[in-house]
Amino acid sequence: MLYLLRMVLVGLNFLFVGFVGLIIGVLRPFNPDDNRLFGRLYSHPALRILGLKLEAEVGPLHDQPPGCVIIANHQSNWDLFLLGTVVPRRMACIGKKSLKWVPFFGQLFWLGGNVLLNRENAYQARRALQTTSRVLAEQNTSIWIFPEGTRNPGETLLPFKKGRFRWPSRPACPSCPCV
Repeated sequence: MLYLLRMVLVGLNFLFVGFVGLIIGVLRPFNPDDNRLFGRLYSHPALRILGLKLEAEVGPLHDQPPGCVIIANHQSNWDLFLLGTVVPRRMACIGKKSLKWVPFFGQLFWLGGNVLLNRENAYQARRALQTTSRVLAEQNTSIWIFPEGTRNPGETLLPFKKGRFRWPSRPACPSCPCV
């Protein structure tokens, strides 16, 4: 019974944050710091509802200057609630284009300045990555990618999608091995 109650409350939190986030996103669209705000709005209440305490060693992530490439393993839909707590300043994410159809979340994802790639059309995906690379460099924003291109609950990594790593060359951050 407690499980059902928690799932209902997490679902309501998801919808509420999506609605509130849409208002914020419309008032300040494509703001590079919105992802950090949205991530925390999703994650902190959800972790409390689920009775979870998250301890993460993210000092190195937050010590990096904006303009880095951050790579993470996407294991499940629960990642939103876990990774949302560690989103750094000025960050955008790459996601599949079909995310835009997820009520509230998809529109919030887009308004957060994230990149929606059409994985069915390689030409459009390459153009989107080139534009993204240029804009992120100009705006001094980091990009968060899930190089496996899908959720992977397994113990080992799946092969990385090669398109994620075909970015035009740009100077690396002075203190990290960024692309």
